[in-house]
Amino acid sequence: LLLSELASSRSDVRLIQASKNLGFGVGCNLAFSRSQAEFVLLLNPDARIQPPAIGRLIETMRHRANLGAIAPTMYWNLSQTFIIPHSVSQTPWSGLKNMMASRWGWMANQWARSELKDVRSKAQLNQAFDTGFLTGAVLLIRREAARQAAQVTQLPEGCLFDPDYFMFFEDSDLSLRLRRAGWALAVHPRATAVHGYRHKAFKAGLMAKARVQFFKKQFPAF
Repeated sequence: LLLSELASSRSDVRLIQASKNLGFGVGCNLAFSRSQAEFVLLLNPDARIQPPAIGRLIETMRHRANLGAIAPTMYWNLSQTFIIPHSVSQTPWSGLKNMMASRWGWMANQWARSELKDVRSKAQLNQAFDTGFLTGAVLLIRREAARQAAQVTQLPEGCLFDPDYFMFFEDSDLSLRLRRAGWALAVHPRATAVHGYRHKAFKAGLMAKARVQFFKKQFPAF
């Protein structure tokens, strides 16, 4: 009701209401299919980004014609003291690394230190850098790239995310499809956002199910 009141007072806002909880991916598809914009910004309800940062992402996308999607550098808190990893790789190799890390603590510690060093060094760069995977929490996507990525796996017309995913890993799936369609992915250190993610018990089951679903689809042999 509050959203309806706020939307009705703004000529530049359009509220789209689904009849039920469709899940993150299908909900985004619903909005994406009713937009014609060249670039589309995904923004989680627990995420915040300022207009100058959005402008910097758009500027980078216009400057780099091969970019299919770009994300800001994300922090967990408003004071930006806790940085969130730029990219979480979802490949058979990364899966094996996680399994080994869960078995040997010294290995987990070594890898964590190495990844933290990499995240901190990239956060000091002035230009956008390429990466393999992006999170959907705050993400700017080129419409044409999303269209071509959908064609890679013959998704229905107007789909941004694969509708088979209810929640979690739909962004990893999109990242992989964008790259397979020939598009690059990037993160911009000088554009920042805050993603105040909070883990809740019900998320663990959804995430585990989506992870199995993702690897069965994209890496069936693994």
